[in-house]
Amino acid sequence: MCDTPPQLWVDGARSVATMRAWTFRLRNPWLPSALAAIEDRRVEGQRSFSLLRGILAAADTPGADVVVDVAGVLGAHLVFPLADGEEATPLPVLLACLDLDGTTRVLDAVEDAEAVEDFEDGSGVSATTDPDWDNTVLLPALHRFKRRRRALAAGRASALVDPEMVTRSATESRVDAAIGAALAARHRAVAAGVGYLAQLPALPGLARRAQRAGWRVFQDLSRGRRGDPAWADFPSLPAGVVQDHRDLALLAEADLDAVGGDRRAFAFAHATGEATLARATSVSFDGRLVTLELAVPLEARTERGWWWLDDPHTQPITGNLSVTGPTSATWTITQQMRRLAADPTILTNAETLRLTCREGAFPGRPYFGGDPARGHATPVMATAPTPFARPIDFAALGD
Repeated sequence: MCDTPPQLWVDGARSVATMRAWTFRLRNPWLPSALAAIEDRRVEGQRSFSLLRGILAAADTPGADVVVDVAGVLGAHLVFPLADGEEATPLPVLLACLDLDGTTRVLDAVEDAEAVEDFEDGSGVSATTDPDWDNTVLLPALHRFKRRRRALAAGRASALVDPEMVTRSATESRVDAAIGAALAARHRAVAAGVGYLAQLPALPGLARRAQRAGWRVFQDLSRGRRGDPAWADFPSLPAGVVQDHRDLALLAEADLDAVGGDRRAFAFAHATGEATLARATSVSFDGRLVTLELAVPLEARTERGWWWLDDPHTQPITGNLSVTGPTSATWTITQQMRRLAADPTILTNAETLRLTCREGAFPGRPYFGGDPARGHATPVMATAPTPFARPIDFAALGD
């Protein structure tokens, strides 16, 4: 491993989870009795475990981009017209959504992307996540492979791991054909996703995010490089809480970087009722109440925590937003009201105000809302992949 962090591209989050699961077999490798005593095999397995676990642990740090989930990165660059909770949709579904011509329903595109007959080799792109495929194709092929390998080895434990024996067993059991077709489809999907990502500009604040995550990534990769066999899968409760808080802080900062600097991210927050464009028409003498003229009608997900996105001050003007008419609202200031009272032109001279209440990571965190009895808006939860009421015109947004 070199000083430059490696980067591995995979199709989706499930592939990362599969790699993590396989590390447990590397730590405690199952070997025939004749090979179990060979110490270099055991040491090799433990070292491979540490190296792969170091890469996976570094990838868990928000902003690290060590293991690149193509579906997740595409979801962070663009907003697809899928309902809440669909951000983890497989890569083929996201690629299908990119090709929508404005008339095809999203659900139809999803079904087409998952259809088996769409591919010449007869395998669906999502075959490796389909239980029917696992049970009817993969499991029988693996069973035949193991039986054929044992038969060819004829009791010789060393032959079980002989490359020629493994290759012959895979061919005669047809496991290579079964898995190869599915992997080829996934590789094509990953290649298409990478090709599309290559055309997109980097999200704003990328270097800053990498710098924030740098130290933790360096620590994890260093442990993997030195083959640390004492890797802690589950940290202590205090350490886990601290790490979770750091991850949430990194996610929140990355979210704010995106919403503040990328029009696509702001458009997503706008479409989901977490941002709005407005003009201040008046400010009360004490800086507490601001009347707003909204650019378009707003169905706010929450009334609390709305702040001015482009405030150059270290502490932005923040308050609670109450929609009073189709295009009118009242902003009750809860922070920096004295500064606003001293100079109300801060808002009134601004041609357009970008307000947002966005707090979660962009995207991927479903909105659960607050208690309606305490003034929060009723949670907005979609139950099916349906387009937003106001689709986003990506061409008009540009880069």
